[in-house]
Amino acid sequence: WPGQLIGAGVNDVVQLERVLLWGDAQETLIGRPTLEGVVVTAGVEEQFRDATVIIHKKKRRKGYQRTNGHRQQLTRLRILDIAGAEAIGADAA
Repeated sequence: WPGQLIGAGVNDVVQLERVLLWGDAQETLIGRPTLEGVVVTAGVEEQFRDATVIIHKKKRRKGYQRTNGHRQQLTRLRILDIAGAEAIGADAA
């Protein structure tokens, strides 16, 4: 999951309703913009911080240098269930 789920702690179960893509061995469905009726249930495994990204600014011959760092908050999820995908697969067929 790119980004942090604010308000979700470790071992919490979250439901993601904005599903962009669903597929199995026979077909793939792409939402425009999202797939209606598909809900992904996921468990939060950990909240952590990514590696440091160094930002360095410099203007040559002016004596101007700035160094800054940033660490992004991230959330690791484990997908537990995808509900509603069967109905969408049957409608498309």
